[in-house]
Amino acid sequence: MKQFLYTLRLGIILLCIQIIIHSYILNIINVNTERGYLQHLEEITREFRETPMYTKSYQKLNEKDRLWFENILYSIKDDFKEFPIPKDYIYHVQYEDSWGNERTFGGNRTHEGTDLMSKTNIRGEIPVVSISEGIITNIGWLRLGGYRIGITSSNGIYYYYAHLYSYEPTLKKGDAVKPGQLLGFMGDSGYSNEEGTVGNFPVHLHIGIYITTPEGIEYS
Repeated sequence: MKQFLYTLRLGIILLCIQIIIHSYILNIINVNTERGYLQHLEEITREFRETPMYTKSYQKLNEKDRLWFENILYSIKDDFKEFPIPKDYIYHVQYEDSWGNERTFGGNRTHEGTDLMSKTNIRGEIPVVSISEGIITNIGWLRLGGYRIGITSSNGIYYYYAHLYSYEPTLKKGDAVKPGQLLGFMGDSGYSNEEGTVGNFPVHLHIGIYITTPEGIEYS
């Protein structure tokens, strides 16, 4: 019973975090690009905190989980300095809320991210920049993610950018990156053991955000 209650509380926490992240990505494309990204994120967070769902869920958390939850919220808000697509290209993409959807390539699983889809479906056309500062902890080919970059922020949040067409050529594992720094270009690479495979799905940027619980369990 104790483990069940902990799992339930953790699920509530993760749901709250995911809604805030989704709201940010979904709404930022529809707002005036001259508005500050951080200001808009702050507005979404404030509005979310006022909803009955948030109030009731938050009341169910014990003090330890509340502190962890608040720290995660602060960390994500602190990390988000730039949208992953430069302002000049925002209207070239559309957001697809596919987090948690069923996936079958490589076995039955759920989608551990959300997608920004290219409206033109041209690989190598749209730049991808870093949301946050951090260190490149992973770079290179993955069977599912194709050409990907993983960046861990100083707050310990892991940001995963997948299906790239190409990388900014000077980047390597261990490099420090700044918000807005060019990482590469949107593509359709992946879903194959053979490096360089493209064309198995439309051109898009897959973004995954991973957090680690105090017990060392990673969640997308």
